[in-house]
Amino acid sequence: FFLMIRRPPRSTQSRSSAASDVYKRQEQGIDILCNCLTSPEYLNLAKQFESITLEDLDLDEESIQKYFIPSKITCVSIIDSLYLSIGLMFIPEGGSVPLHDHPGMLVTTKILRGEVNRRSLDLVDMSKAFEIPQRAASGDIEVNPLKAIRLEAQVHNNMVLEEGSLVNLTPVQGNIHSFKAIKNSVLLDLLTPNYDEIYRFCNFYKAVSYTHLTLPTIYSVQISVVAVSLKK
Repeated sequence: FFLMIRRPPRSTQSRSSAASDVYKRQEQGIDILCNCLTSPEYLNLAKQFESITLEDLDLDEESIQKYFIPSKITCVSIIDSLYLSIGLMFIPEGGSVPLHDHPGMLVTTKILRGEVNRRSLDLVDMSKAFEIPQRAASGDIEVNPLKAIRLEAQVHNNMVLEEGSLVNLTPVQGNIHSFKAIKNSVLLDLLTPNYDEIYRFCNFYKAVSYTHLTLPTIYSVQISVVAVSLKK
């Protein structure tokens, strides 16, 4: 993992207060994204996304195989703008994308090829996904103590996605997730809005412990923050 932080402009506002305000400024957009999944516009987008094939992306078998590199995840950007990111992930069999988040974002993923295990979590306090990068950038917390930060989360789901599957996450449901490839797999991701290197950072996490809650299929998870990255 790596940590790359851009320092925000200096302010007379206290660090903890400024970090908290970051989440408050995102709340309206979060509400809009959470309510759009049943909108005609999103349903039409999802329908079109679901129909996309590797052939539509001009990827033949020879070119696909070149992207599968042992022990390495290959990412190919198709569109990369402030409000929209579309890209491909090539995950070799046995390879994995560690737990990471998409703060304040809506993400739709299609499995174009292969089969993956997807685990997703929800932070109990979602504002932490915005606050921790801001605190790190401002010097309120140092790089090494990031690993000592413990956050409470709950398992949203743990499922196997087969070729052709379409799945999404919202700012409040399944926003932290990981993938492990059961077979050589190609994933098509659509993110909106994009990471902006100001408020929306990509945080990486590690599960520390699991505790059963009242229902047998729901777990409480303690996770630690292992990196804050500006790399999408």
